[in-house]
Amino acid sequence: QQQQQQQQVQQQQQMQVLQQQPPQQNQQALQESVALNNTLIEERGAAIQAISGEVEALGELFVEVAHLVDAQSAPLDQFGDDVAKAHAATVAANRELERAANQKGCAIA
Repeated sequence: QQQQQQQQVQQQQQMQVLQQQPPQQNQQALQESVALNNTLIEERGAAIQAISGEVEALGELFVEVAHLVDAQSAPLDQFGDDVAKAHAATVAANRELERAANQKGCAIA
């Protein structure tokens, strides 16, 4: 932004100089101003292209991360199911132990 402000100040100064010069010098200054503007337009265009490329690369990274997350969801779901089954089996085994202990009259702590 600072660079843009400096460029705008330069353009304003050039316009003031143009207004104060004789017609022949005015024409030359005008051509120089046009050349400067063209250079600035090219620089900004290159900067926009660079930003566009970076945004595109960032989008590709997001797609890759989404694929990785998606690939991990099935194993995580399976892991969750396995934990739930193990918990249910443990609860059932504890019930069986309590029944067996109650039938034989022994105490399990």
